[in-house]
Amino acid sequence: MIASLACAALVASAGAGAGAWQQQQQDRGIGVGGQAKDQSQAAKRAQLEALRPTLVVQTGHTLRADGLAFSPDGRLVATAGHDALVKLWDA
Repeated sequence: MIASLACAALVASAGAGAGAWQQQQQDRGIGVGGQAKDQSQAAKRAQLEALRPTLVVQTGHTLRADGLAFSPDGRLVATAGHDALVKLWDA
């Protein structure tokens, strides 16, 4: 019985010390616990949004396309159509 009371007192004092430590860290401007985790997640979310590709809807020729040519480096494709347009495409 005495051992369990001593153990409970030790756990209670350790819990109080942790709260005081967190308060000291926050007073110093160091994020502890949930706040720092939320800021980290927000930073990761912002990085992912910056890397997200932009969707661009490419429209083709309005009439049939008869001509097709690749650039020498293979990065572009040029198409020529009966709509009097030449379009460049990423390969």
